[in-house]
Amino acid sequence: MICYRIYTENKNLHKIRSAVKSFFPQGATIYDTHGIFEGSIEESVVIELIVSQERETDVMNLAKDIKVLNEQIAVKITSVHLLSDITV
Repeated sequence: MICYRIYTENKNLHKIRSAVKSFFPQGATIYDTHGIFEGSIEESVVIELIVSQERETDVMNLAKDIKVLNEQIAVKITSVHLLSDITV
């Protein structure tokens, strides 16, 4: 499993949530955060997705949709390979 995170501005949140739900109806976590971009503090959102590597295309397509929704030059995507995936 891989933990993907998409970082974006906190605007159009309702549309972002709908897009996340559309791509990943099985689940995701959306964090309300603050970030610093080019020296300015801004409200931001981190979308966390724990999925198999086969879903990477969906993650990238979601990020592209969010980039368009928020009229951004880019969004940041990170990934971390998880050693275990335990659900209790």
